[in-house]
Amino acid sequence: MVTSDALKAFGAAVRKSRVEAGWTLSTLAEEAFGNSDRKGFVSQIERGKRPITPLTAGKLAEALALKDDVLDLILKGDLPAEDTTTAEDSRAAQLLAETEKDGDPAIGEDLLIALAYEYAGTDTTDVRIAHQDLKAALEAATRMQARAELPDNTDDGVAAVRAALQQLNKTEGPEAGGAYLDDAIARKAAEMGALLDLGVDQDRVRNDPGAAAQKVLMKLQTDAIADWDAIRETADHWLDIGQRMGRSFDLKVAENLFNHALQTAPSPQLRGRVMEQLAQTTLARGMQETSPGTLSLAVTLFRDRITQTDRAAHPVDWARLYHALGTALQVLAGRTGDLGDLKAAADAYEQALLERRPDIDPMDWAKTQNNLAAANATLGEKMTDSARLESAAHAYRAALTVFSKEDTPAAWASAQSNLGNVLATLGMQGDDAGKLKQAVEAYQAALEVQSKEQQPMLRATTQHNLGNVLLLLHRADNDLVTAQAALAAFDAALRVRSPDKTPLSWAMSQENKSEAHVALFQKTGDAQHLDAAENAVSKAYEMYQTADAADHLKNARSVINQIKELRARVRTH
Repeated sequence: MVTSDALKAFGAAVRKSRVEAGWTLSTLAEEAFGNSDRKGFVSQIERGKRPITPLTAGKLAEALALKDDVLDLILKGDLPAEDTTTAEDSRAAQLLAETEKDGDPAIGEDLLIALAYEYAGTDTTDVRIAHQDLKAALEAATRMQARAELPDNTDDGVAAVRAALQQLNKTEGPEAGGAYLDDAIARKAAEMGALLDLGVDQDRVRNDPGAAAQKVLMKLQTDAIADWDAIRETADHWLDIGQRMGRSFDLKVAENLFNHALQTAPSPQLRGRVMEQLAQTTLARGMQETSPGTLSLAVTLFRDRITQTDRAAHPVDWARLYHALGTALQVLAGRTGDLGDLKAAADAYEQALLERRPDIDPMDWAKTQNNLAAANATLGEKMTDSARLESAAHAYRAALTVFSKEDTPAAWASAQSNLGNVLATLGMQGDDAGKLKQAVEAYQAALEVQSKEQQPMLRATTQHNLGNVLLLLHRADNDLVTAQAALAAFDAALRVRSPDKTPLSWAMSQENKSEAHVALFQKTGDAQHLDAAENAVSKAYEMYQTADAADHLKNARSVINQIKELRARVRTH
């Protein structure tokens, strides 16, 4: 078989020949494969990261006129698996596309692609998060290029200072010599600080947060502020940036710094504070990752901290920790689908509410009520448990006594929309028109705040959900105005949803729009509604086929068959 050493040797030969020819990766991809977009694939080959077939090796060898002994590195091994596009290739391509939108970075193509693959391989839930880390790495690489180089020979520099010091001591006395030496030390400290900053940037480029944290600690020592408070405040700074910018690298640096502060905490009380900050940092990182391991660690850290916290002595801290534990468990349940974790999250929120009260800390109380409502809503829907759903509705309404359209519009609209979802589910499960009407009121309230300009996708989702509930109400009251309002809601959603950006959501709105047209035909007898219904459901069906969405296809076929039956009845009469 082709060994890793052979792949690296072949890749190195390809890179050497490409550079000598003056070609970019894009040029070689175009010459060898007829597609410049395969530059990432070529980059992987050059770095020995990708098994390749003799056919691929032959195309590269032909494009670059490589010698036979180079090609033999691949031909003498067994055939590897066909080098098809991998998930990492796709993510790297997305990252490169996003980077192109930001403008051309001031670094070479080779480094750009290598970094794209580095961050494409991270365990994040969203390409946008990986993109934030990649952007920061590109900025670091650009800074490194822009910095002037420091003197190479440190020994010569020290010798020059020593000679000047000796001369000053002889000619002007020890005071002058001391002042000169103090100035030289300050200059060297500044140089060391600049080197350490450069090192942190390099660690960002190579994605090594542990090494970056060590340099941050060394920088604090160089600046003579490496006391415990400074380390914890610096860790806080990295945590804040990681959360605000959505950068996993910064959160990992913060974790390393908090771990250092944890080991050196001067008292049990301060150790406890750092343990909570470490748990919060771990939770923030876990929320960015696809695998549940980091979230599970956050749960363990919060539970450990709770056992160390005296509720009677520190009720506010105790409640805050239980709220955070609930959040970690709720997100973990979202990753694993484990209803046990979700039940534990609801229990944690209930514990927090034993100390969080609306008359003492109303906003924290409302946030916990809101999270408890979300946990119970999911449990109620998945377990078909109306009691859980009623509890969720009660908790959302409790939160809405504090959230307001004027002071906290985003939280207020979100709670209204989520309340609408719970009431809609209760209305469907219990065939309760009253609950459905309450759901309509909640959705309409949310739409008063959700902006077409600033929150178009969120508003479209609320419009779609409103349309669904209005359709259900029409089936109960057979009212023309209700069916017309449902159609208007789906049309509003479709002014935002599109087949290229939100294909499945767009198809669902098209399908439901067709059902609204069917309802209007049944009410008015206007055949134009059947034509419109058929057009909408056909679009939905085609998209479901593309997405291989079996359940949705089944529902769409049902609507198509209903339209056929209605047309047959029209022809009969």
